Amino acid sequence: MEDEKSDQASGTLVKFKSVVTDYFENEEWTSVNPYYFNDGSTNPPRDLPPPEEDLNLIPTGLRACCMGMGVLVIVLSIGFAIWTQRHRKDQVIRSSQPIFLHIICVGTALMGAAIVPNGFDEGVVETTRGLDIACQLPPWLLLNGFAIAFCALFTKTRRVNKLLNSPTFKRVTITPFDVMKPMFGFLGGTYTHALKSPQLSYF
Repeated sequence: MEDEKSDQASGTLVKFKSVVTDYFENEEWTSVNPYYFNDGSTNPPRDLPPPEEDLNLIPTGLRACCMGMGVLVIVLSIGFAIWTQRHRKDQVIRSSQPIFLHIICVGTALMGAAIVPNGFDEGVVETTRGLDIACQLPPWLLLNGFAIAFCALFTKTRRVNKLLNSPTFKRVTITPFDVMKPMFGFLGGTYTHALKSPQLSYF
């Protein structure tokens, strides 16, 4: 409530005094004096309209296209793995070693699966827990898929390097365990680094 006004050379000085309008006692409010709003009346102003929020959701067509490409990569990876298994006795497949080809198919399937969770947003998943999981899955799937596929390629290149650099040109055998060693080493180092990152340490 305004108490008094006085003009000074430095400007206008306005003094106010506090007036109790309501007090809370015994778990209820009691009105003592009316509360006057800025317009000078005791009528409360109208509420502000609810804010219009644009969630910038993924369009349905774009989501369907991305999901389709992700599923296509997974299906092709599984199909090529089955084809490799059926033709594992062919000379070309035996020379390429089916173990390498199967590992590459697993890696590409995981990288294709990383596309699917990227299509989930508030328009598809309603819970915060589900959105958090969908947000965290792509880097893990992509990381694993890339590591698995390229570890197989790295091991195959290492095999060729051993053959070409062998002074006696003896027969060199690469076992499945030889394929797994660099893969486990690479994945172990990558996981150790990733778990230290707060963006990838949700699970």
